[in-house]
Amino acid sequence: MSFNLPAALKLRRARRVHFWRGGKGRTIVLLQGGMADAGFHWSPVRDELAKHYDVIAPDLPGFGRSQNISRANWKMLSKWLAGFLDQVKVDRAAIVGNSFGGTMARAFAGERASRVTHLVCVNGGQFVRLPTPIRLYLRTPMGALMWRQRNRGAMNEAAIRNMFADPNFLTDEQVTRCIESSPVLFAILRGCLASRPPANPPAAPTLILWGADDRHTPLASAEALQEEMPGSRLVTIPRAGHLPQLEQPAAFVAALHEFLD
Repeated sequence: MSFNLPAALKLRRARRVHFWRGGKGRTIVLLQGGMADAGFHWSPVRDELAKHYDVIAPDLPGFGRSQNISRANWKMLSKWLAGFLDQVKVDRAAIVGNSFGGTMARAFAGERASRVTHLVCVNGGQFVRLPTPIRLYLRTPMGALMWRQRNRGAMNEAAIRNMFADPNFLTDEQVTRCIESSPVLFAILRGCLASRPPANPPAAPTLILWGADDRHTPLASAEALQEEMPGSRLVTIPRAGHLPQLEQPAAFVAALHEFLD
């Protein structure tokens, strides 16, 4: 499904959002990480989750079939998600995010606490807080050029396969899709790093769900994240890397059920 997201962002023209929706019950919003699209991230689990919940999985701005938004940062992304929820007539939902989507979910839970019933950060959720001079430099044309040069080729086949407990889990076609989306990811990351992350901690019950064999963001990152969010629960999924919902979908769904119910 797709629709235009108009006045919510106060942009000159409407922005197209593509999303998947299925099921009935309490609403879960699934936020993808910084590769490919929402279908790549959630297709192994969304139908099973839809047996119990109203599941919504949007392509994030610039990914898949959703249009990009200019000058993206944490505040703008939270505004985008709030506008999206308004359009699909969802007041409150459990927000589940993987990798970059986990950090976006955490930002939204801090900015829009009244709209989040539960927060789930899946192998993501960490804020990088840069010194003010570096943040300001990233906003300049020279900073943007440096950022592009630094990250050119960073999302390559070896890096992507290293995210999985089984490096051969993805097909070559899937790896290519992930690489092709990397310019969008790095553009959004620059905007987020150049802005201050939300200061408000999430108020919703929080689960940190982690693939235990993640070499990209190891388990120590999950433990540090748990210290940043007092009261959060940490659950690990064995034999899974950075995207546990792909490698171990049954264990992922079971952990989500237990937390939400």
